[in-house]
Amino acid sequence: MSRVNRCCVLSSVFLAVILVVGVAALAVGPWEVVAWEHAGFSGAHMVWTLELGMRHKLVPELPGWFNDEISSLQVSAEVRVVVYRHNAFAGPSKIYSSDSEAVGGYWNDEISSLIVYPKALNKPLGVLLSDTAFNTVTGYEPTGQFFPLPEPLDQAETLYPTLGDYMNDEAEYVLIQGPTIEVELFEDADFSGWPTLTLPTSIYCSTTASYEHDGFPYYKLHGCTGDMDGRVSSLKVRWTGAEGRQETSTAPPIGPFTATIITPVPDISGHWHSAFGLDYKIVQDGAAFTWRVVQFEEVGEGTISGIEIGVEWQGANGTGYDTGAVILGDNGEVLRIEWTHGNVFYR
Repeated sequence: MSRVNRCCVLSSVFLAVILVVGVAALAVGPWEVVAWEHAGFSGAHMVWTLELGMRHKLVPELPGWFNDEISSLQVSAEVRVVVYRHNAFAGPSKIYSSDSEAVGGYWNDEISSLIVYPKALNKPLGVLLSDTAFNTVTGYEPTGQFFPLPEPLDQAETLYPTLGDYMNDEAEYVLIQGPTIEVELFEDADFSGWPTLTLPTSIYCSTTASYEHDGFPYYKLHGCTGDMDGRVSSLKVRWTGAEGRQETSTAPPIGPFTATIITPVPDISGHWHSAFGLDYKIVQDGAAFTWRVVQFEEVGEGTISGIEIGVEWQGANGTGYDTGAVILGDNGEVLRIEWTHGNVFYR
């Protein structure tokens, strides 16, 4: 499809495996997606993996020989993949949560970029700009582009100093796709010009310009202070959740918090938010605990040893297991829980 200026998508395409001969469908790892040239998982293929420490795997541009060539997808148990009709996550999109032997019709040989992200999320985290309201059915292809948060989980902000010809001065609506995310919009390139607008932190929009779509808030720029309708040329997308990260108990402090080890079992009971957009209620009994997901049916059982934590769960999205670390402050209070596969719990 048409190419979009990807001036500032801060990720490179990671080619884990490239094969150019027809083979049978692969045994896919739990955090992998395989794209195939032909239907029925045949022909050339590429593999992308959601690695430890990644918020999502960003593929802003497929290599030339594979662009507009995908006809089938293998999607593993722990991830989803959203595909886009143009590069740099622009144009129409579609989410696949399981294998598709033939993407068919509108999507066959029409995929130019994609994002692999955890199955616990309905959609990847970031901001979507569009020239058309998100609840609208049109007879044409709306101009829209997704601007994701950084790929590494320990980075909080992505800078987009220019939007390119496709989206520049085209945005009329802004959708905040995920919790604890804000976007700062600028009239000119390189974060300059006046006015600027920060959503949703600064509520500058009238009630008639604030809406909801698929559970996410979105805004009509014409109803916001400064009337930036069709005037956005650069933006910043940032995560405003838990600050700082601590990879191990022996690593130096990072960010505003210091991790320490204490003898008593950390108290993790109570209500937790998560980087994947879900809420958890944890009941603790000594070193053992159970959790329940608020948004849908899922229960888990786990144990804590020092600051090490492990849990098994089962529910509407299947079963799983993860380990992680409880991050403590100077006074021994639990600041957050960081899981090996990328999720982070915070109060």
